[in-house]
Order: sequence, then structure tokens, then C-alpha cells
Amino acid sequence: MKKYIFTVLLTLIFSHQTIALGIDNMILISGQDKQGDFYNIVNDTEVPVYVKTEISEVNYVNGKNVESIYTRDNLKLWNITVNPNLYILDSKVSKKVSVNMIDEDRIRERDEIYTVSFLPQPYITDEKKVNQMSMQIGFKAYYILPAQISDVKYSINYDKKTGVLTVDNTGNTLIVV
Repeated sequence: MKKYIFTVLLTLIFSHQTIALGIDNMILISGQDKQGDFYNIVNDTEVPVYVKTEISEVNYVNGKNVESIYTRDNLKLWNITVNPNLYILDSKVSKKVSVNMIDEDRIRERDEIYTVSFLPQPYITDEKKVNQMSMQIGFKAYYILPAQISDVKYSINYDKKTGVLTVDNTGNTLIVV
């Protein structure tokens, strides 16, 4: 019995596949590159990876982060798209994924924050169909469309006892502290 359990555990350890991607930028601010807004995605594994993207719009309601996922049902509400949104990334290959505004003339009175999730999935051909465990590691990057006219307002408070610096941003744009 012990031999059987050991064999099963050994098989699980050596038959799993970890799929991980790399990204060049976890926070992308629109307009910083004259050629466009791109994420560079890298497949460092030995196998091809099928990658699916998902966009969410981030809003803060009463101080809480609320994400609205873009789906086919709310297509009319979309402000941005990614291209390509589904692709196969071969082993040791990188790909540029562009982020595009749908209506560039739309007025933005405040920063708009989006998340772009890159969700890897195993790309299994008929030859590679085997019983194995697969672990996919994706990530969620932020995409920021800055307000067209920045209104920077903030207050700073430093507590000498605790050594905590608090910055309260009440403006309409991102500030880097």
C-alpha cells in the first residue's frame, strides 16, 4: 500500500505542468508611448499557451473598489478593447497586446481605471493528451486613461508617533507618492 501511495505521489509531482506568463508592465498609463499602448506578454515555458484576456472597469463607490467585467451582454458600455484578445503564444515567444480606446473623442473628467487580465490555459494537441495536472498562473494588470484636464488636490498627514504618512487624493487624477 505504501508503495502504491508513493508511486501515485511521485506521478503527480512529475506529471504536472505549470504555465506561467511574463509581462513588461503591471501598470500601463495611456499616452506615454507615441506608438500606442501595449503590454508585452512572454511565454517562458517549454509548451505553447492559449491566452484569453478579460477587461474590467474599476470604479470606487463609497471608498470600495467595484469592478465591472466587460462581457458580450454589456458591449455598448465598453470604453476600451484589447487586440488580440485570444491567442496562442508559442514557447519562448513574446507578443505585443494593444489596448485601444473605442471613442477617442469622449471627454474624460477623471482618470479611468481598467484591469486587463491575462488568463493562460493549456494548449493541448491530440499528440499531447495525457492525464496530467496543470497549473496556470495569470495576472491582472492595470490600465489607466488619464483625465484630459488634471485637477490635482491632495492633503498630507504625518503621524510622528506611528511614523505613518497618509496622503488623501481628492483630485481627479493619479498622484505618485
